[in-house]
Amino acid sequence: MLCEPELFRDDDTDVLRRTGSVLGSASPLGLAEPLPTFVDVALAPHREVWVPAGHPHAVFRTRYDELLRLTGGHPVELG
Repeated sequence: MLCEPELFRDDDTDVLRRTGSVLGSASPLGLAEPLPTFVDVALAPHREVWVPAGHPHAVFRTRYDELLRLTGGHPVELG
């Protein structure tokens, strides 16, 4: 497991440019540019997790291990 990364918050314009989606709906899949993905290990005990799907009114259901696989994400303690 990686140590906690230094995180920062992009503004609305940067989120749209970097992900192709508006703030709050950016999916970790199909990004406009490659970005590192960090997945909180606190999600691991849950049978299913709901992830933004690139639209303000859309999410998709997956499993923690599948989210890591789909995104090439790094498990980290964020909370």
